[in-house]
Amino acid sequence: MDSERQPPLSREEVMKSRGQLQWTSARVFVILMFWIAMAVCLSLAVEIIMSSKCAPVLNKLPSVPPVHIAFTPLLSRYENA
Repeated sequence: MDSERQPPLSREEVMKSRGQLQWTSARVFVILMFWIAMAVCLSLAVEIIMSSKCAPVLNKLPSVPPVHIAFTPLLSRYENA
C-alpha cells in the first residue's frame, strides 16, 4: 500500500463534512450538469430526427397503424424457407 495514501474517512467524518457549503454546492452543481447534459442529448436527438429528409414523409403517416395490418404473411414467408 502507498505510504502517502490517506486512510478513508470514517462515517462521523463524512457526516460532519457533508453539510459544508463547499460539498453542498458541489453536489448541486453535479446534479444540474447531469440534467443539462440530458436535456442537450434529448434536444440533439429531436433535432437530428426533425432535420432528416424523411421527416416530411413521417408527418403524413398515421400515428397508429391500421387494424387490418397483420404480420402473418411475412412470418409464413420465413417459415417456408
